[in-house]
Amino acid sequence: IIRHWLDNIMTSRLLALLLAFLSLSSLNAFSPPAVATAVTSSPHAQKWIDESLVYYNKIARGTPQEKKESPEHIAHAMRAYFAHTKVKTGKSYAAEKIYRNLLEVMLDETTNSEQDCDCELDHLAIPSLLLALLLQREKRPTDARMVFESFRQLVLATKVFKCSCSARVLQAYALFEMKQENQLKALDILFLAIRLDKNVRPVLSWKQFRDALAMRRRLLATRNVSP
Repeated sequence: IIRHWLDNIMTSRLLALLLAFLSLSSLNAFSPPAVATAVTSSPHAQKWIDESLVYYNKIARGTPQEKKESPEHIAHAMRAYFAHTKVKTGKSYAAEKIYRNLLEVMLDETTNSEQDCDCELDHLAIPSLLLALLLQREKRPTDARMVFESFRQLVLATKVFKCSCSARVLQAYALFEMKQENQLKALDILFLAIRLDKNVRPVLSWKQFRDALAMRRRLLATRNVSP
């Protein structure tokens, strides 16, 4: 199921051919400078690691503390932070490649190891969110929707019941669809996010979602009085 999900994401326009040439062994061109020197005690390497973790841990708020101290988590943090620096310097295309390769790395970790947390999708959620947000900023709504919807389908297929990281992706998806004027679809997605994390519930009080709820009630009332 997860492999099928990632394959769907990889079919995004223009990137499919490029990603065919990108394997885990060829990530050096897209790896942060600190990766090559992380085994040393250089101040530059440690500074990069520290900045990477500060950035990444803000996004990975739902990740258990023991996971945040793992070498895998630190490596993911450095890659994600490196992509972030590419975005800040106007190199969005490079950032996109990093996010997609990070998804590939995390896919292998997810499928080849036993999960010991409530949600096996926590690490996949983070690059999915970052990639989808980047595609939105690049004014590529079709590609952004593909990433969001593929993740939603993965959540449904794996029968996840609790995961704050996944809920954050779905909340962003709901807001995305709301901006696309798909109010009822946005509402359904938000309900799924709330199922995964009750802390998302206050979003229902936002005006656009209150209006969507009112729209749904009107539609249901119309159906109930129809002959």
